[in-house]
Amino acid sequence: MKKFLALMLLATTPVLGSFDFGCFWVENVQTVDGPTGGVYSAVVWNPSNEQNTHDIRINRSSQDEITIEERGTYIARFTILGTAAPSTSYRFALELNGVIVPGGVFAVETVSAGVDELVGQVAFNVTERHSIIRLVNDSVEGLNVTLANVAGYSGATDNVTASIFIEQKK
Repeated sequence: MKKFLALMLLATTPVLGSFDFGCFWVENVQTVDGPTGGVYSAVVWNPSNEQNTHDIRINRSSQDEITIEERGTYIARFTILGTAAPSTSYRFALELNGVIVPGGVFAVETVSAGVDELVGQVAFNVTERHSIIRLVNDSVEGLNVTLANVAGYSGATDNVTASIFIEQKK
C-alpha cells in the first residue's frame, strides 16, 4: 500500500522540467474481464481524473485507450488494487497498438480473500504518431479482476483503484 500511495503522490506532485506526461486514475469499483478468445479487456479510465500534457491523453470515445501523439521513448508506471477468485493469480499488461509491450506483463502470484496490489513499470518506444496504449487483463482466459476499494474502507469518497503515470524521456 505504501508503494501505491507513493506513486499517487509522485503523480500528483507538480512536475519541474520539460517533458510530456500523463497521469490517469480510477476511483471506482469496476470489473476488468479476463481474456476471451485472445481479446483483452482493459481498465476504463475516467476522463475527469487526469493530469497531463496535450500529447498524452485519454481517448474520449473509447475510455480504455490512452493516446500518445508524439514518437519517442516512454516509461509507464502502473498500480492495480484488485481482487479475483481465491487461490488464483492474475496479470495485467501494457498494450501498445494492440500488441503487449515486451517486459510489460506483471502478476500477483497469490490472490487472498482481500485486495491485492499489483505494481508494474516498463519502458517502450512509440514509433507511430497517434499510438494507443491500454492496460489490459492478461490473466488466464475468463479470469475477471475487480478493481476494488481496500477492505474495511469507510471514508467519504472511494480510494484510487488503478493508476498509470506515463512519462516521455527526452
